[in-house]
Amino acid sequence: MEMMGMSSNMYWMSWFITHWSTAMVTVLLMVLIGIYPFEYTSPVMQLIFYSLWVTSCILWNYMVSTVFSRSITASVGRGSNRLLVGDSLIDFVCVWCDKKALDVKHVH
Repeated sequence: MEMMGMSSNMYWMSWFITHWSTAMVTVLLMVLIGIYPFEYTSPVMQLIFYSLWVTSCILWNYMVSTVFSRSITASVGRGSNRLLVGDSLIDFVCVWCDKKALDVKHVH
């Protein structure tokens, strides 16, 4: 794109707008769906929170992408991280909660 005269800043801004607008569709759906179960939470506050969260996730991913030179390396790194840290932590919490639930003695 630089050969055609596009600056690097404009290139990255176009990708940010593309990713952000796509994510905002999901955010709007989450807010609309969340009106019923979260009836005591303002939809405007949900929209602000989710919008800031999506923006921070996109910017975080852009920052992490500068570490890797190839996309396959980033994919393998992310998959390994998810496998070693993310899923095992969720499994640990679920097993711990189930164990705590089984330890409760019912008094009649």
